Amino acid sequence: MDIKHMTNHNFSEFLMEAKNTHMMHAENAVLYQGPKGTDKAITALEDVFRMLGGADGGGKIITQKVDGAPAVFIGKDPTDGEFFIAKKGIFNKDPKVYKSVEDIKADTSGDLADKLISTFKAFKGDADKFDNIYQGDLMFTKEDLIVKDFDGVKHYVFQPNTLAYAVPVDSVLGKQIKTSKVGIVFHTKYVGKSFETLSADFNINVNALKKIKNVWVADAYIENLSGAVNLDDSEAKEVDQKLKLARKLFTKINVSILKKVFDDQALAANIETFQNSYIRSGIGISDAPGLVKNLIQWTETRFAKERDKRKSEKGKAKIDAALEARMAFFSPTNKKHLQAMFELQIAIADAKELLFKQLDKLNSMKTFVKTKDGFKVAGSEGYVIADVDGNSYKIVDRLEFSYHNF
Repeated sequence: MDIKHMTNHNFSEFLMEAKNTHMMHAENAVLYQGPKGTDKAITALEDVFRMLGGADGGGKIITQKVDGAPAVFIGKDPTDGEFFIAKKGIFNKDPKVYKSVEDIKADTSGDLADKLISTFKAFKGDADKFDNIYQGDLMFTKEDLIVKDFDGVKHYVFQPNTLAYAVPVDSVLGKQIKTSKVGIVFHTKYVGKSFETLSADFNINVNALKKIKNVWVADAYIENLSGAVNLDDSEAKEVDQKLKLARKLFTKINVSILKKVFDDQALAANIETFQNSYIRSGIGISDAPGLVKNLIQWTETRFAKERDKRKSEKGKAKIDAALEARMAFFSPTNKKHLQAMFELQIAIADAKELLFKQLDKLNSMKTFVKTKDGFKVAGSEGYVIADVDGNSYKIVDRLEFSYHNF
């Protein structure tokens, strides 16, 4: 579900990164979607704020992200009606789906195979309840559950990925988990007459799947924000000010810089990779003038390292030419506009993270990260807001979750 980062990409991919069409952090719409996409991202955040206040969200859908693994697709093959389970290979040119335990064993092994087999068996007998293909995150199988004491209360704890989740044993949810062989959160359904023509829809209803015995099924859809989170006056004022700042900066910005970055997606990916280095260091993105200066230095250093790897003069000359072309972008005028673009990104990120803190009050499960000193309390993975045009933006605390994820 996340943006594909470039840390381990080779240099040709670094230069030739294709347009990013994945769900993205709201502030990265500035890099990947140009002026129109940036406007939509800000509008999406404004709509979340309105929804928290009880107003209409303009057709937006909000889902909660969960940090499960692996991502699984379950349903019936639209061409022959056979029940299947799949990983992301469902989107291959030749879709890879598993219609039997033998299919799973032939293509996977170890813990992954065990989890897929458990999930396949748990749902196979109720294949008739799948009216569409559903995508979800596997949260646990029976073997993953441990019981741990937090503040004198026993909890079921499971850690499918970066985050660990804890649910009181004696709670309603805890009692459901106790009798479940598999736990999964569905967030997307797909409709189509073939795997190649599947279209995604975030607005799902899994009530029929929740009735399946010995499984815990949930959906990520947040039906109604109104009244679910109560912002006091100071909180509402702070969010409102940040959103107004983002809108003001967007109104004032020279859109030519957004168009230039949008038209050069290698540059956009270059900037995102640079910014991710801040997140990895636990610093966060601020100080727009400093970001411009450091981006130029970072770019020169990265090209220099690639030049050193080349053995031939021809290879070195190719890198020199690529560097010259990239550095031509950093003209005095562009540097000024780039600073304004970073200021806009920072404002969007600040507004987004304030909204995240409010939305995280909805989190029904305690979340932790496992450290060398034991479990440390953490926020949830975050939320996703999707509009009627299929655009979706992540609302997460990047300085916490993304840092742990990296």
